Amino acid sequence: MKKIYNYLFPVFLSLFALAACDEDNEEIVPMSYTDPVATVTKIDPVEGYVGNEFTVSGSDFGIRTEDVKVFIGSQEAAVVSCVDDAILAKVPESATNGKITVEVFGQRVETDLVYRVLGKPGVSVVKPSYGFPGASIVFEGQEFVSSKALYTLTFGTSTEKAEIVGTPTDTEFTAKVPETAGSGVMTLVMAEQTIDLASYPFTVLKHATLDIPKEGEPVPSGFAGSKFAITGTNLVQELLDRSVEGLEPLKVTFSKAGGEPVEAAIDTDNLTDKSIPLTVPVSLEAGDYTITVITPFETIGTQLKYTVLPMPTVTGISTKAGYINAEVMIIGQNFGTKAENIQVFFGETVCDKVTLNDKGNIVVNVPKGVSSEAPVKIKLIIQGKEIEMGESGTFEVWETPEITSVETPYIYPYGTLVKAGQEITFTGKGFGTDKNSVTVTFEGISVPVAVKEITTTAITVTVPQGFNGGKVTMVFEGITQPVESDILQPLPADGDISQYVLMNYKQPFDYVKEGGDNGFHKKGEWAKAAYWIVQNSNLTAGEGGAAVDLAFKTKYGDGSDAGLALQTDWGFDNPKNDGKVYQTSHLQKGKYKLTAHVYEYDGRGFTGYVAVCKGNEMANTSDIPSKSLANASISGTGDVVVDILVEEPTDVVIGFVCTITVKQGRAKIDNFKLELVEQ
Repeated sequence: MKKIYNYLFPVFLSLFALAACDEDNEEIVPMSYTDPVATVTKIDPVEGYVGNEFTVSGSDFGIRTEDVKVFIGSQEAAVVSCVDDAILAKVPESATNGKITVEVFGQRVETDLVYRVLGKPGVSVVKPSYGFPGASIVFEGQEFVSSKALYTLTFGTSTEKAEIVGTPTDTEFTAKVPETAGSGVMTLVMAEQTIDLASYPFTVLKHATLDIPKEGEPVPSGFAGSKFAITGTNLVQELLDRSVEGLEPLKVTFSKAGGEPVEAAIDTDNLTDKSIPLTVPVSLEAGDYTITVITPFETIGTQLKYTVLPMPTVTGISTKAGYINAEVMIIGQNFGTKAENIQVFFGETVCDKVTLNDKGNIVVNVPKGVSSEAPVKIKLIIQGKEIEMGESGTFEVWETPEITSVETPYIYPYGTLVKAGQEITFTGKGFGTDKNSVTVTFEGISVPVAVKEITTTAITVTVPQGFNGGKVTMVFEGITQPVESDILQPLPADGDISQYVLMNYKQPFDYVKEGGDNGFHKKGEWAKAAYWIVQNSNLTAGEGGAAVDLAFKTKYGDGSDAGLALQTDWGFDNPKNDGKVYQTSHLQKGKYKLTAHVYEYDGRGFTGYVAVCKGNEMANTSDIPSKSLANASISGTGDVVVDILVEEPTDVVIGFVCTITVKQGRAKIDNFKLELVEQ
């Protein structure tokens, strides 16, 4: 009674909820039976003729026959009656042997219990449930015919018939997997009787391959214990029938001539069909090895060569203390010949550049940002393996002058600008307070500049005449390693700062080379401009005859005369609103002039603006006059000039927007120019 109550109670609640919600005119949310999934324990009897009844035993079936389904293979059996722990069903006319599946209130329970339908051919076992093309597969069952000519067997969606091998018996026949076989449910017709094989899905395997170095390429190498990845195809294959047992796991072995194979540990979490990441066995001695890959289905015939390198050893370090940027040499043996395979960390900070000197020792500079509060650990990694540093593994960083930023009113997204005669301040740490203890030199200027002011965290100097860009170098008394700033650029004399605020802003435009011949778009097609944001996808051409081309147009193989374009198509019917093409950037305080050159224009039904808006999104066409920082209407060919006043540094978007209401309305721009008029 308890289980029956548990089944009926949710149904009662569902009816109550529906009624209550309906009276209040609220949204009706239907409730469903959410008890645990039913279980199936046995069937009785396990065989019978068409029309015979059989019982499926289990739990949580409920008592409503209309909510319960029983299948033999893929064939649905009629449910005669149902109680909570038993379903009585009748064998349908279409059934042959198959596994029992039960559905209770939409919840599907698949089992390995096989019902054998007497009086007609039926398959009870297919072994194995996987194989390569050409493999032999055994089918077991009853009442098979002996004539091969009466068998038609295909695999998955393939129409190629399988070859029947040998002479079938009443209970067994063997078939060969065709070359074009596909995975999935097999189709078997025997003497015009279709036999249901839905319970026995078959996986057609693909032979695995390994990528091997081309002739002249070096043999892969690494240290015992280092990481390595074998690449290829079909390295991992999933079976349709996941209940298969007894398969050996994927295995990779390293073998030395005359020695026993040693198994490598595989990183199963990152294993893919195309890559086997592993750890080279730590027990291997230096030398040449052969790698063999054994999948659960085959030993791959191709073998890889691999060289285990002599283990690197660290014997010393040139100095155990120094300033930021000080040169440090790690002394030892077997570091290899490729600096790109080496990483050196001071604490958590990686060294920007690693070199090997003529004696094979590692040379680095102490990286910026390393704390001087306590000795830091030096970590050496070669080809993915951390090398023991021993007593050479710690380093004391002295308090070191360091430049962190420069204060100038001309800092833009793609360049920090300075003007000759302007005072600028470098901020950082460890500068001291003595003007005479530091020499400041601008790149390309041989004479050092005078230090105007100095504190422990700031140094102020005047930008010298003739500075054409580069780094600023500071040399502090008693510290051999110079301190360098990031690259500075001179403020252009004509005020044109376009390249420091915008990307891809003039012809020839860069564009995303996707599709088309040789990576280019074909003549007459539209491409996507690089760096520019295009909004409103319904304005994009090429999507099933979209009505508006809103992107970047190019000739076949040559975009030199192309421009950023807003244009309606020939055959559109409805107005196209708020097409947008813009970039995000940042402007400092000042007065600016933005000039956009329109080289092609058709004003029929066209309303558009060149505009600058605060934030990171362009306003809609109708909102531009009230919501933009500055704008100018597009009304013909020629220059469109926008005067901009920025009272405080701000993020901005720069570009153009339009609404078009007739065919072939358009504006095309081939150049943007941004000038700083007054700071």
